[in-house]
Amino acid sequence: MIKQLNLSVHDVVDLVLRKGSLDTRVFNQSSMAEGTRLHSVFQKGQNSNYIAEYPLNAYIDVDDYVFYLNGRADGVIHQEDIWIIDEIKTTVEKIELFHLENEEWHLGQAIFYAYMLSLEKTLDKVYVRLTYIHQKSEEENQIFEKAYTFAELETYVFDVLRSYIEYVKKIEARIKDRNESISNFDFPYEQMRSGQDEMIKFASDIVASNSVGYVEAPTGIGKTSSALFPYIKSLVQPGKEKIFYLTSKNSIKESVFKLLYYMIAKGLKVTSVFLTSKDTLCINDKKRHCNPDECPFAVGYYDKVNKVIFQELENREIFTQGDILAIAKEYNICPFEFQLDLSMYVDIVVGDYNYVFDPTASLIRYFEDGFKKPYLLLVDEAHNLPSRTREMYSAELSIFDFLKLKKEMPNINSRKIKSLTNKLIDYFKDYECSSDHVELECVPDDLEDMLSEFLERAKTVIKDFPKEVNDTFLDVYFKVNSFLNLPQEDTDNFAYYFVASEGKALSIKITCLDSRRYIRRQTAMFSSALFFSATLSPHNFYIDLLGGNDESNTLYLPSPFALENRLVMVDGNISTFYKDRERSLKEIAKLIVEVVKQKVGNYFVFFPSYEYMEKCYSLFEYTTSIDILTQNRNMDNYERSNFLSSFKENPKKTTVGFIIMGGIFSEGIDLLSDRLIGAIIIGVCLPKISYENDLIKKHEGLEDSDVGFNYAYVYPGFNRVLQAAGRVIRSEKDKGVIVLVDSRFRTSKYKELYENIWPDAIEVNSASEAGEYTSQFWEEKK
Repeated sequence: MIKQLNLSVHDVVDLVLRKGSLDTRVFNQSSMAEGTRLHSVFQKGQNSNYIAEYPLNAYIDVDDYVFYLNGRADGVIHQEDIWIIDEIKTTVEKIELFHLENEEWHLGQAIFYAYMLSLEKTLDKVYVRLTYIHQKSEEENQIFEKAYTFAELETYVFDVLRSYIEYVKKIEARIKDRNESISNFDFPYEQMRSGQDEMIKFASDIVASNSVGYVEAPTGIGKTSSALFPYIKSLVQPGKEKIFYLTSKNSIKESVFKLLYYMIAKGLKVTSVFLTSKDTLCINDKKRHCNPDECPFAVGYYDKVNKVIFQELENREIFTQGDILAIAKEYNICPFEFQLDLSMYVDIVVGDYNYVFDPTASLIRYFEDGFKKPYLLLVDEAHNLPSRTREMYSAELSIFDFLKLKKEMPNINSRKIKSLTNKLIDYFKDYECSSDHVELECVPDDLEDMLSEFLERAKTVIKDFPKEVNDTFLDVYFKVNSFLNLPQEDTDNFAYYFVASEGKALSIKITCLDSRRYIRRQTAMFSSALFFSATLSPHNFYIDLLGGNDESNTLYLPSPFALENRLVMVDGNISTFYKDRERSLKEIAKLIVEVVKQKVGNYFVFFPSYEYMEKCYSLFEYTTSIDILTQNRNMDNYERSNFLSSFKENPKKTTVGFIIMGGIFSEGIDLLSDRLIGAIIIGVCLPKISYENDLIKKHEGLEDSDVGFNYAYVYPGFNRVLQAAGRVIRSEKDKGVIVLVDSRFRTSKYKELYENIWPDAIEVNSASEAGEYTSQFWEEKK
C-alpha cells in the first residue's frame, strides 16, 4: 500500500542531516531574528534575475511512499540556461568554521530545493549556492557553489528520504498500536460524575468540528478526564496528530500524570512528555551556558539525540521531569533540548502556558510560521491565561539592571559594551520626569538604538568570551532581548512609560493592556481548542478576554454536589475598605470565632493583605482553644507542603489557617473530606489600585468607564473570591461553610455576581446570627 507523507524540506533534513553540538551563542532567538532581517536585506540587493523566497513543491515516489515536499528557497537565480538555488545562512561565528560544522545540513536543504526545481523546470543541471553572511559585518560574506546533474540530485534526495523512511516506519508502528488501543478504549472509570457526560459530549463535538469551545465546570466534576478523554479519542482521525495540555499549576500537571498513568494501565497506548523550565532542568554547573566549550551535555548533542528518542520511546509511555533527567545523565545530552525534541514524537505535550503563548518562550519548532497545524489545544485553569499572557507581552528595564552590570561586569576586553552600559545608566539619570509615571507614545528612538547596539555587542561578548560571562551579564542580555522582541506594530495595545522617583527615571516599562489578539492568534494555529476552568465567571468577561464572543461555543455546568451539603452566608455589615479596617478587626475576629466554634474542624480565613491578616492574628495571640497557622511570605515548596499537612482528617482540635486571597493556597489545592470544612473570605479581593491596573481600566473603559473598572478590578477580584470558596466543596462527600464578608456584597453589582453562583446564599447581619446558622447546618448533618 502506497502511503503519502506531507512534509516540509526542513522536516526531513533537520531529522536526518543535522549533526554537531548545541550552541546558543550561535543559534538563539536573537540571532534568528537578525538572520531574518539580513536575509531580506541581501535579497533586496540582488538584480532582476534573482527571485526571492521561491516556493517549491514536489511529489516524490520512494519505495512504498509518496512524499509531498514543500518549502521556500531563499533565492532562485535564472540567467539564460543557468539555474541556481541560493541558500542564505547568517551567523555570528567565523564563516569558515560555521560552514564546516553545518555543511551537510545546509547543503542538504539546498540540494532538496535544487531537485524540486529540476522537476518543476525539467532541468538536467542545477547550481547549488550556499551564501554565508556574517551578522557583525554584513559586507563580510562567502559563497560556496557547485553544479549538480539531475541524476546526482535524485540519488542524494532518495538516499536521504530512505533514511527518513526508517524513522517513519518506527513512528507508524507506534501510531498503529496507539490507534488500535484508542479505538478499543472506553472511558476509564466505571461511573461518570454528574455533568461529565455533558462535558465529554461537548468536547467531542468541539474537536470533531475543528472549533473552539469554552467550559465552566465546577471543582470535583472531573474536568481533566472530561477534556482529555474525547481529545485522545480524536487522535485516530486524520489531521489530529498531537494534544497540547496547558496549565500553570504543578498540582494539575500531577493530576494529568496520574490520569494518563491510570489510562495506560487500563490498556491505552499513548505517549506524553511533561515539559519543565530550562533553569529547573539544567544540570550543567554553569546555568544558561549552553555551548560545547562550557557544557558537556551540549557536546555532540545532535549526533546522539535521534537514537536516544526512538530507543526511549520503546521503553516508556510517560516522560516526567525525573525521567528526562535520568535519560539526559545516562546519555550525556541536554535534558531541556531533549524534552523539546522528544515532544515532536509523543502524542500529548503537557506544560505551562508559555510554551504556546509567550513571544520569547513559545515552541518555535511548532508555531514559527503562524499556519494552522494538526494539533489540539486544551487549556486548564483558563481564567489565569489572559493575565498571564499580558505578563508575557510586558517588559521592564531599569537603571538598576545596568548599575548591577557595571559593578559585576565580566573581565572582558570590550570597551564598547562597557561604554554602552555607562551610556544607558546616564540615559536614565539624565531623563527628567515631571511625575512618577511619564507616558510615551513608544520606546524613544535613541534609547531603542542604544539597546539594539547593546544587544549586538552582548552577543559578541557571549560568543567570544563565554567562560567570562556571568549570570548578571546574561540576565541583562535576556532582559534587553525580551524588551526589544515585543511586538512593534500594536502600539495601541501597549502602554509605554517611565517609572520615576524625585524627577529621575528609574525604569522604562512596556505594559500589555489587552492580550485578546495574542490568545486568538495562537489559538487559531490549532485545529481545535478547549478552554476550561471551575471559574469562568462572569462568563461574558472571560469569554471575551480569551478571544471569544457572544456566538462562541460555551458550556456552563452547575455544581454536581447537593446544595444541602453547603452553607453560604454573606455578612454585608462589616466594611473592609482600607479606611475601615482597624475598626472592623474585632468584628471579623468575633465572626471567625462564632463560625469555627460550632464544629471542631479545619478552616481557612482569606485576607486581602498580610498586614490585615497579621493584625487580626494578634487578636488571637493567646487563644488556646484553636490552633491558628498563618501563611508566611515567600514560602517554599517544603513550607507550603508542611502548612497543608497540618490540616488533617478527623481532627480532634480546630485548626484555622490565616491565608492571603489570591495567593498560593487560593487555588490548585485539594483538601478533601473533612481536611477543610469552612472558608471565611474577608473582602471582595480587588486587585491593588495601581498605575498599571488603571491603564487597563482606561483601555477597557473607552466607551464605558464602569466597564473599565469592572474589567480591571471587580471581575478579577471576584474570581479570586470564587477560587477561595472553591477550596471547601471538592467531592460528593464534602460538606462545608462559606462566609463572604464585606459591605460591598450588599451592592447590586456584587449581589448579581454571587447570586449567579450561589442562589442559596443567606444574608446575615451579625456574628451571632452567622453562628446560629452554622450551628443549625452542622446539626442537620449529624
